[in-house]
This record gives sequence, structure tokens and C-alpha cells, in this order.
Amino acid sequence: MNIVCPKCGATNRIPDPPEPGKRYRCGKCKAGLTVAPKAPAARDRTSAIRQAVTEEGKKRVAKVAGIVLLCLTLVGLAALAGSAIADKISLSSKESLEIVMSPNDILGQTAQPVAVDEIGEEEQRLAALMINTMEKAGAIGLSAPQVGVSRRISVVRLDRPSSEEQILVMVNPEITEQEGNVSKPEGCVSVSRKEWGIEIARSEQITVKYWTLEEEEVVLEEKGWNARIIQHEIKHLDGKLITDDARPFKITPEFIVAISICVVALFFEIRFLLKKRGRPKAEGLE
Repeated sequence: MNIVCPKCGATNRIPDPPEPGKRYRCGKCKAGLTVAPKAPAARDRTSAIRQAVTEEGKKRVAKVAGIVLLCLTLVGLAALAGSAIADKISLSSKESLEIVMSPNDILGQTAQPVAVDEIGEEEQRLAALMINTMEKAGAIGLSAPQVGVSRRISVVRLDRPSSEEQILVMVNPEITEQEGNVSKPEGCVSVSRKEWGIEIARSEQITVKYWTLEEEEVVLEEKGWNARIIQHEIKHLDGKLITDDARPFKITPEFIVAISICVVALFFEIRFLLKKRGRPKAEGLE
């Protein structure tokens, strides 16, 4: 490229583009030459502007997206908290009954059967109050004796494969068939929490027959945890608590063999230690 010297007017030729950081002088008068930066091409300028706008736009979009996500999260948390508070208020406002605690005579009595052809408003109101009481206590089952009523009515909350719980009201429930035997820890709202966790043996699978509040007879097959819940509540109707159903300690042949092995092993261990203690120490040789 050509640059005219502002002092002497001589035309000087320098590399195009000029070398970065290098100072040029006029070949005739040695005066310093000022090299003006080359204006970027229109296309390059447009591309740079677009890139800057794109980066700025990305930053703004990311910022807006972050704010929106934060707002949605806060709204979701507020909705969950509001739902929990509403449910708690709703449960506390529902009419319920007082749960009878052990020891109490009614918990040890066999509940009286209900005349099926006489099921009416009294039984329906009792069942509704029992359901409210069960939900308020956070229980999964409740029987009439647990609220001070000696009648064969139980309410249970069962798990279903669809993950939807189902609350059943059972009038005069009766187990007609049962299979298997499994021991698992249980709790009960009518006994102290200190006694929760007692291992109770229950049938793994049962067939239960009961009447509904609409005077319909139902035959139901359940297994696993649902079967255990139903058996637990029927035991209440029979005047039995988990403290009564706890598996008693039994001395079995296996237990006797295990104790015998431990005693023999302990005997030989003690004998070995006594011999070792009474053995004289060897004197050193010089």
C-alpha cells in the first residue's frame, strides 16, 4: 500500500497489511509515517455485529429462563405447602373420636356382631367417624372397639397395584381361608409406642368375607401387607392386641443344640486358659 509523507510529499510503499507494532519512516525525509487502520469490510462488520447480538441474546434468554424456572419452582413449593396445610386443616376440622388406649377393658372383649338387616344411619355415621379418626391418627386401620364401641366394624386403608389407596368399611368381617405364615413387626395406635415393633405371625394370604354399609356381602382375597392389616383389625374385634399376639419364646431342639455347642466350646476355652496360666515359665539358657 502507498502512503504520502505529510512533510515532504514523497510517496512511500509499505506492506499491506502493515506489520503489527512496526513504525515506518519516509524514505526521503525520514519523517514518521502514520498508518491509518484499515476499515473492516462491510461483510466482516455485519458478521461481527450479528455475533455480538447473538451472544447478547443468548445471555438474555438464559437469564430469563433462569428467572422463569426459579419462579416455577417457588410456585410449586408454595402449592405443595398450601396443599399440606389445607389437608392438615381439613383433617383437624373433621369430627373424630378419641382412641381408646391399653389397658382398657373394651379392648379385651369380643365385639358384638351387627345385625346386617339393621344397618342404617348409626352405623354409617360410626364408620365415617372411624375413617376420620384413622386419617387423623395417621393409621392404616381402625376397629370399633378402639373408639370405645363394642361392635364388629373395621375400616382399613389398602394398597392397590395402581398405587391408589382404597378405604374399606367391613361389617362382621370373617376370615374363611388362610395360607402361609410370616412374622413381621407391627404397631398399633391403641398401645404405647414403646411396644411397637413386636414380631407378629400372620397368614400370608387370606380370604375374608364381610358386609358393606349397603348390606352387600363381599368375599375378598388379599395377600401380603393388605392381608396383615385385615388380620390385625379382626384381632381387635376378637379382643386381641399385638401385645397378646406376640410370639412367645419357645425352647426348640435347635435352640438346645446351639446352647450345648456354646457351653462345650466355653468349657474347653476355660480349660485351655487355666492350663496355660498354670504352666511354669521356661528358664533361659546361659
